[in-house]
Amino acid sequence: MEKRGENSIKGSEEESEESMESSEATEDSESIARDYLRLSIVFSFLTNKPLNIPLEEPVRSYEVSLLKLITKVTDGTRTEVDRNSISLTPGRLTGGEFSFQCDSSMPLTYFLEPLVLLFPLSSQPTTVTLTHSTANTIDNDTSDTVNTGLSGCYSSLECFSSVCTIILQMIGSEVIFKYKEPYEMYFRCGPVKKIEPIILWKSPKIKRIRGTVVVRNLQPSLGKNAIIGAKRILDQVCDNTWIALNTPPGKFKPTLLISLIAEGTKNCIFTSNTLSHPLDINDKVESGDTTDSVDTNESVKRKSMSGSLLKILNLAKNNTNKTTNSHPTDPGNPSGNGTAAPVVTTKTVEVVEKDAEGRHCGIIGECERLGEQCAFRLCSEIALDSVIDTTHQHLLLYFMALSGDYQVSQIRLSKLNRYSVQLLRFVRRYLGIIFKFEEVETESGTNILLVKCVGSNYHNINLKSF
Repeated sequence: MEKRGENSIKGSEEESEESMESSEATEDSESIARDYLRLSIVFSFLTNKPLNIPLEEPVRSYEVSLLKLITKVTDGTRTEVDRNSISLTPGRLTGGEFSFQCDSSMPLTYFLEPLVLLFPLSSQPTTVTLTHSTANTIDNDTSDTVNTGLSGCYSSLECFSSVCTIILQMIGSEVIFKYKEPYEMYFRCGPVKKIEPIILWKSPKIKRIRGTVVVRNLQPSLGKNAIIGAKRILDQVCDNTWIALNTPPGKFKPTLLISLIAEGTKNCIFTSNTLSHPLDINDKVESGDTTDSVDTNESVKRKSMSGSLLKILNLAKNNTNKTTNSHPTDPGNPSGNGTAAPVVTTKTVEVVEKDAEGRHCGIIGECERLGEQCAFRLCSEIALDSVIDTTHQHLLLYFMALSGDYQVSQIRLSKLNRYSVQLLRFVRRYLGIIFKFEEVETESGTNILLVKCVGSNYHNINLKSF
């Protein structure tokens, strides 16, 4: 009897442990589905399975906006949002023309990515125009702060559209991107019957580097300083470098956006972008955070001045010195009508605009450093010896899993980020596709990953055949 009691106790303990593990697994899957909501929606449409995500926290405004967008651009999709859950029943990808105002707390690339992943599998060409609801005006400071904080997580419209154009053309889709950075996006995509295998395993060589500096409600010279800082680094990497300056009108919060794109051989591409508010940089400079402790308050103020203001001050000093020394009198003649005394020449000391290394100080120097940082980030992506930058590598992995004819797709990557790892988990869970990774050491001594998989031969069942 005692043994039976002990066995029953052990069995109950094992069952409780299994139930706890299963509950923890479900909680983890629920949190993962919430964190990666866009991927969950995409694979729900691919497998035509309903999606149900329990919520522990209130639903966010950008999640509601994303669900409204998916409901609008598809046919028959049902979404229900309450305090405790998000449920979605997928419909059909019919295509057509749509326009939608997105929530301003997220960049437009957040809403554009699921459309890029889904609409090559629609029944007809799709045209979507995305805009921000408040357009991030000066009065709306909260949305700008959120966008600035997420600038490192999401790429700019120029970088994202350049990468998606190459990838969608690689799989056989006709695509057009037009944008007004970063508040409006026009996207047109043609359907494909099946996705061609992707083979990119050779080390690329950089052909040219292109970029754009967008300056809003700031002096255009600050954008030129950012270009100078970026080209100071990029000219050492590639001799075919060209960066444009764009100063669009409008009542927006002053921003400086830098987007750099390096195009390589055989459809290889690398991107880097930086978003900043130079007014915040100016406040930091005036507070003395970017200066040495030896500098006085007067030197800090001089460093924070712009170049044009310094020139005006120097001209004013020269004019005052000329007027005081133009007609001096002889001190021995009290009437002042004697012979003129010799003119005393004085030297004006110019305000220091550069540091010991010859670089500008203040807000001008900060803009140059922003350009240098963006260029260094692009060079670091190129140095990884991959075929695509780490921000957009999940796009290639997604279309590899859907490629047709049961052929082997193979690409060359350096390292996987968290978003790509979660995409691979979704691919294995929903499609049953397993990727093979082979680590190879190159001639330069760096390690790379050769990623291989046999696609699921996914056919576009939504495409009209007559």
